[in-house]
Amino acid sequence: MITPRRIALCRAADLAGYRTALVDIVRTLEATLAADTFVLVPTSAAAGQLRRTIRERLGAVEALPLVGTRADLYHSLLERLPSPPRMLTAFERDAMLAAGAREAEDAGAPPPFHVRPALVAEMLALYDHIRRVGRTVDDFDRLLTGELAPAAESDQGAAQLLEQTRFLAFAFRAYETRLAEGGAADEHAVRAALVAMPSPRPLRRLVIAIGDRPFDADGYWPADVSLVTTLPGLEQIDILSTDGVLDAGYRERLRLAFVEIDETADAAPPAPVPVLQVPDPATVAYSYRDREDEL
Repeated sequence: MITPRRIALCRAADLAGYRTALVDIVRTLEATLAADTFVLVPTSAAAGQLRRTIRERLGAVEALPLVGTRADLYHSLLERLPSPPRMLTAFERDAMLAAGAREAEDAGAPPPFHVRPALVAEMLALYDHIRRVGRTVDDFDRLLTGELAPAAESDQGAAQLLEQTRFLAFAFRAYETRLAEGGAADEHAVRAALVAMPSPRPLRRLVIAIGDRPFDADGYWPADVSLVTTLPGLEQIDILSTDGVLDAGYRERLRLAFVEIDETADAAPPAPVPVLQVPDPATVAYSYRDREDEL
């Protein structure tokens, strides 16, 4: 059962208003709700800075929300499941896909290149990209094979790309088979488990303080939107953005990604224009040195 939820877009005139909006959300949180609220930020450094800003502006807060990156969000959601699967490490995933690549070569689907460790990492990045945009390996295989197969007989480049596609599809399927048999999970298996297995202590509110991929390098993906809009127990999603980012096309993408999003007024008035304070020349002694002398 999908919990009814409210999706709100909170606009800020500038970055100062953006920070104020984040602090105001924390200020209004009840202690019981704060523990089940997650603020999604782009990096670990941003998470640390936001915590410092909250302490400086609010002082001793009874309960702080969880603040972290996209990876932190997944780990937090996973820990709330009654019997969470073990999350694979990046090294384990590389090893599993490398084994899948060797299996593809042995099965008669060799790649048109030599498989090196660095290429395995790039293959895994491609697999993650496919799954994060909401596609499957079957979609990847069907779409590219259908595009390349007609031209493969007369075009050597298309033939090599078709050979590469078949190799990648085989290796990806072998990876998914090992994943299912091993009992562990990557982020894609975690998404499926989170939707299928309601948590006894669900996340109730999510504050999104980042943009979307690929426009934001540290942003969220279409698969993340599908997760949070179907996650059992999640009652409210707040999306923060500045007017400049919204006017650059983010508003239209949000309306396509989130259904029935409510746009609120500006979170805070624009910050005053900074004023340069110039000291009185009569009270300041200036010294001039050559450009190679350290000031």
